[in-house]
Amino acid sequence: MATLAVRGLGTRILAQRNAHSSLSDGIILAGLEPRFMLPSIDHEHGISHGVHPVTLANALKEAEEQGAPVHSIYLVSPSYFGTVADIRQLADIAHDHGVPLIVDCAWGAHFGFHPDLPETPTRLGADLMVTSNHKLGGSLSQSAMLHLGEGEFADVLEPLVDRAFSMTASTSPSSLLLGSLDISRHSLETGTEQIGRSIDSARRLREAIEHDPRFSLLDSGYSQFADIVALDPLHVVIDISCTGQDGNWVKSHMNDVHGIGFEMATDNTVVAILGAGQVIDHDLILAALNETADAGTTEAAASGRRVEALPLPVPGTLKMLPRDAYFADTEVVSWQDSIGRIAASALAAYPPGVPNMLPGELITTEVIDYLRAVAATPDGYVRGAPDPLVDTVRVITGG
Repeated sequence: MATLAVRGLGTRILAQRNAHSSLSDGIILAGLEPRFMLPSIDHEHGISHGVHPVTLANALKEAEEQGAPVHSIYLVSPSYFGTVADIRQLADIAHDHGVPLIVDCAWGAHFGFHPDLPETPTRLGADLMVTSNHKLGGSLSQSAMLHLGEGEFADVLEPLVDRAFSMTASTSPSSLLLGSLDISRHSLETGTEQIGRSIDSARRLREAIEHDPRFSLLDSGYSQFADIVALDPLHVVIDISCTGQDGNWVKSHMNDVHGIGFEMATDNTVVAILGAGQVIDHDLILAALNETADAGTTEAAASGRRVEALPLPVPGTLKMLPRDAYFADTEVVSWQDSIGRIAASALAAYPPGVPNMLPGELITTEVIDYLRAVAATPDGYVRGAPDPLVDTVRVITGG
């Protein structure tokens, strides 16, 4: 809905490349012309973080010098791993260029509701903010909120948001979903004490992990990424590379054997997330992690080698507008024959659901190899692929 709203300001949007699939879907629906910024990347763990203010300033300057100034900006904070960008400075830079800032705060519906949590982006200058309250805010699945900021673009954006909402909302809305959002709002607004208990519970889990030599926390290494200015304490990202176990296997084993669900995993990390107001048994989780570390029989585990993350691929060059590519004549070819062709579909490895390939992008060997490797993992899933293992790819006919 946010992309449909800002289409009223113009077609050109500058976006963080590791945004969720919902952004690429919105770009197609609204017919936007995207320019992308790459986030900082932790290559050791195969994860993406945020955009640095200098990166945004340079991208805006480059667009203006090319005679194609952007009409809106879309950034992500917090990341899927709980890292927070400098929204205040990013918003100031956007506004200096006369452009509104949209922040995908899907994982931060609880921000601003406790002094030990990061501030909510709309209080830092964001003009539109999306929160997925069903993630950490306690509402039912498929419920989310779009927040309008109070800055200089509010009067312009408000009617555009109303129109976009009217176009996308059901004429028979779900009272259950709406009611759950209101309960979520009330719980966050009045739940400072409960959220504090969750933060303390996450702290105890961190302390337990820090005292176990087989595990470590990624938090300690975040200082090397200049884009990170804060962390969500309810995201606990655990480095398991010293165990020799694959993160996706650990995630599955923890769920199947111990009934403990981690939100996501990479090759050498697992991500534990506490809902705002929830308390966990950190001793139980650590004991389950230790049992899981002992349960595998991988060669790396036997030899004591650290597990290395699968390198994140650099996206292919955008050759066509995503909407044009999506609605073009297409054909399905083998993955080998897709190399060098133009993609007709967005392919996103889940989790976390970030498109590694967009309609209109040139298909590269690097991207295909990554998607096929993810699809072959126990919990791997590639959204948009014609088949589960990405043996085939949909491409532009003749392109």
